[in-house]
Amino acid sequence: MQTRFSSNFSPSWRPLSALLACGAALMSMASSVHAQAGAPLPRCEISENAFYLMRYTAPGTGGDRSFVALDKVALGTATAIAPVDTALWANQNPSTVAAGMGNDGYIYAIRAANEDAYDQPRTGGGAHDYRNDHRSLEVIRYGTAGAQNLGEMVDGPGVPAGTARGYDLQGLSNFNAAAVNPATGELIAGNVRGRYINGASGLERLLRINVTTSPPQLVGVITLSPAVPGSTTGDIAIDSAGAYAYGIARQGSNSTWWRADLATGAVTTLSLGTSHPSYGGAALLPDGNFAFFSNGGLVTTFDASGTQLSQAAMTGG
Repeated sequence: MQTRFSSNFSPSWRPLSALLACGAALMSMASSVHAQAGAPLPRCEISENAFYLMRYTAPGTGGDRSFVALDKVALGTATAIAPVDTALWANQNPSTVAAGMGNDGYIYAIRAANEDAYDQPRTGGGAHDYRNDHRSLEVIRYGTAGAQNLGEMVDGPGVPAGTARGYDLQGLSNFNAAAVNPATGELIAGNVRGRYINGASGLERLLRINVTTSPPQLVGVITLSPAVPGSTTGDIAIDSAGAYAYGIARQGSNSTWWRADLATGAVTTLSLGTSHPSYGGAALLPDGNFAFFSNGGLVTTFDASGTQLSQAAMTGG
């Protein structure tokens, strides 16, 4: 998700992931508190038709780290949206660009190990170097207080040995897309990075990750057939039944609405033509529709068939 906001947000920000609507019926609030992440995020009123949005800023010079910020966006009615963005917290690390709202009220995200710890002073002065391992796929938990690194994903039961470290992002620290399946609680993650995780034809697989174990476990791989076309897929959103993942892929100026059956991997597509921008984030809304984010801070809502319902620019933030 390399798209940058260019109007309502500072151009140094990039959209991360639109997260599962915070008023979704299947989301239960946990009473536990995790030291670094803090308490679970609060529910939103269903009437807000709202979701959480994460935003990323790249590291500066001299070895500075990257950071992530969390906002809440309220849309109102999906067929006539008026998006209002409210900042919640900022300057948290570890940072990533693919995340989803868990059933326990925490956000769960995935990335390759990047900027994890100081290793040694830089030669010639300045800041420190960091650990980077693009086969080490980590899960991060976010709550009211910020970020908590849950550690590197490992092979779960029934997964062939070495699978969890078998996907090499080759110098790229972040995934394109992720969402939590509300039916199973699993983090579902995908990435279009050519041969590094997929073949040359597009998005070919989604990873199923159990975020409740310590460390998190890769419990399955969903092979998509046919592969989702396009050079970018942006983010994904999963319906409340946990049956399908939805996204909008892009190749050149052409956009394609796609749906993947999470049980079989079967993919169906619908051409959206050339009138849509590149979308970088997605969320399931409490009313059962979907919100997608694009350049310029635009929010566009769709129903499950891929029919556009409304589009408007965010305010606030």
